[in-house]
Amino acid sequence: MDSNNRAELRSSAKNSEWNPCCIPRTSLQRTFFKKPREDHHGEADPSRKKLILNAFVEMCSGHQSPSLATWYYDTSTEFNSISHWVHLAKLLEAAKFHGIFIADVLGGYNVYRGPRNPAPALKSGAQWPANEPLAVTKHRGPPHRGRLGWDIVAGYLDSAARNLVDSEQPEHDGRYAMAEYIKVMYKLFESSWRDDAVLLDRQRAIYPHPALVREINHEGKYYTVPYPHICQPSPQRTPLLLQAGTSKAGKTFAAQNAESIFVGGHSPSVVAEEAKAKSDDYAQDGDLDGALALFGVWTGIDLAVYHDDEELRHVRPNAIRSTVEAWSKASLGIPKWSKKTVAKNITIGGLGATVVGTAAQVADEFERWVKEADVDGFNILLIPELRRRGLFWDEHLVQGGTYRENFYGRPGESGPLGGHVASGYRWRKGVSVEEAGIPA
Repeated sequence: MDSNNRAELRSSAKNSEWNPCCIPRTSLQRTFFKKPREDHHGEADPSRKKLILNAFVEMCSGHQSPSLATWYYDTSTEFNSISHWVHLAKLLEAAKFHGIFIADVLGGYNVYRGPRNPAPALKSGAQWPANEPLAVTKHRGPPHRGRLGWDIVAGYLDSAARNLVDSEQPEHDGRYAMAEYIKVMYKLFESSWRDDAVLLDRQRAIYPHPALVREINHEGKYYTVPYPHICQPSPQRTPLLLQAGTSKAGKTFAAQNAESIFVGGHSPSVVAEEAKAKSDDYAQDGDLDGALALFGVWTGIDLAVYHDDEELRHVRPNAIRSTVEAWSKASLGIPKWSKKTVAKNITIGGLGATVVGTAAQVADEFERWVKEADVDGFNILLIPELRRRGLFWDEHLVQGGTYRENFYGRPGESGPLGGHVASGYRWRKGVSVEEAGIPA
């Protein structure tokens, strides 16, 4: 597309109250399974699964689309403004989304053209600069009314490990061996305060009753935490637990702790002319080096050592070949998978499958994923067509409820469900401190 056509497209979009959030294009990278399977209440058609939808963002510019800040309509550069997030939250609340999934990183992307070279990521704004998601929740303050979830995946950035603990990143499975941390959090969330500890008795001048708050005295291999949680329990106590690790160790950890599991995959997409033009316009603003900087840290592979047009399906190590083979099977018609092809493939939307088309075409693809893979939802922005098909609710199932209540569609179930490991840590109302043991 030449510059005149691009200007015309942008002008047309600007004059038609076009909203970037409503563009019919999405990444299926963050589809997810809910576990354990629960019945949804109040469905008009019980045979038709209702999807769970989250917006997928990061406190940075462009998130998984490097250099999107240069695009004419981009507003992600406003991520330092609380009004930016309040506006997004209001949009999503009006659309009845389940939540906002705010990804985060604690170090820079410095593998590509490395070692320890941050320039490609910095130049393109590839998740750098970025802020910590807690900045948003801290601005909003503690009264979040139990609408928080927590992605309990292990960290993957070597740069973050060197920043925080002054050592290289532990090997992959070793990071999950250190997940003793989740037990510490269960003890703080569920065991250190009894359900009825907060009295707020103004006549007797008692806020939390001292006898109903106790030390957890955790002593483990990696953590020693003696004292109780400094925060009083939220309506959920333990946030809704999600998990995005898909390795063997990550899946084992998820089976033990997660209530929802994020999965990724690649699939062919249908293309409509107008949506394709918008997608191409995005891609022209994308930064290939920034994309490869993201790829370098996501996979640990520095593609800078390969020629721009070298076929990657025939190189070592096996990790490159397996990654590229997955793409080639899903994206037919691409004769050569080179470094340049990989970069273009992830410039918009990251490693996940990308669907470009009309609202109906994208909804078709969602339904195909539901039927073939039995996923429960997506992190996307596409609503009216899904509602027309009966795939998404018109209103929250539990008005004013917690994230967990609406996730499961079960009023009153604000804390971890009975079968979840965290429920065994709960110090319940009326149970004495002697009777309420803390699991090891």
